[in-house]
Amino acid sequence: MFITIQGDTVVQHKFKKMGEAAWRAQPAMAKVALYLMEVERRIFESQGRRGGGSWKEDTEAWQMRKAREGLDPRINIARGKLMESMSKPEAPHQILHIGYRQVILGSDLPYADVTNRNRTFTRLLPRDRAVMRQIVADYLMEKFNRAGIV
Repeated sequence: MFITIQGDTVVQHKFKKMGEAAWRAQPAMAKVALYLMEVERRIFESQGRRGGGSWKEDTEAWQMRKAREGLDPRINIARGKLMESMSKPEAPHQILHIGYRQVILGSDLPYADVTNRNRTFTRLLPRDRAVMRQIVADYLMEKFNRAGIV
């Protein structure tokens, strides 16, 4: 005689569905991408002060040129193209790849790399990593909780 406990089968099915979701977590990665863009917006708007420190000041010559040409006086935002490419979905010059288990966010502007080396705009804080982990955990728990009975 065999006794089958229905709860075991249900939990096994739920874990299976959660495991499948972990391998194909693109919906969670899309939410992570939006979070990263929000982080980028905050970094640019704070001129690098998010999380401490700040970007080095523009040279006086560059400040004067910005004033003459009617450009945004904030550091790293003269025309706003770099900030936009890093912080707005589907922006021009944006590199965005949302995969099953990763997100790639960048800019193809020719000055993006040099700018990031001089005034880092891609810095993540420990709390950012925690938020992204939570986004993925919530996605997996949703899949676990929504898995029906086999």
